[in-house]
Amino acid sequence: MPLHYCSYCARPYAPASRVCICEANRGRPKSYPKPLSYARLCFHIQRCNAERRNHEWLLTFEQWWAVWEASDHWHERGRRPDQYCMARDGDEGPYAMDNVSIITNRENRKRQKMVRSEAFKQEQSVRMTAWHKSRKL
Repeated sequence: MPLHYCSYCARPYAPASRVCICEANRGRPKSYPKPLSYARLCFHIQRCNAERRNHEWLLTFEQWWAVWEASDHWHERGRRPDQYCMARDGDEGPYAMDNVSIITNRENRKRQKMVRSEAFKQEQSVRMTAWHKSRKL
């Protein structure tokens, strides 16, 4: 008998019951693990997004999944500030085993702002130095 997956918690349930336990009880638990096929879809989407942004991707699905499993935050993954994402260290380099970590989106945004502000300061310093050298007193 094939299993169906709940549209809310992604837990499998038998079609004979017609409804998942979470919907029947209206408790709507949010932390049940999602099926591995959903993880493969998330992997594919993240890899395509990285390639679209011209970031090198060196992770296989098994490596990607190992990082998420080790973090114990898979069920808290998402786009909101307090949810978790896979981020590159220093927002530089490829997505690789030794260059990624699982952090909250809020922390990732802080890191991005910090890296960009440092890059802006360096660029501004170079421009100002060039400007000062071009001026002749």
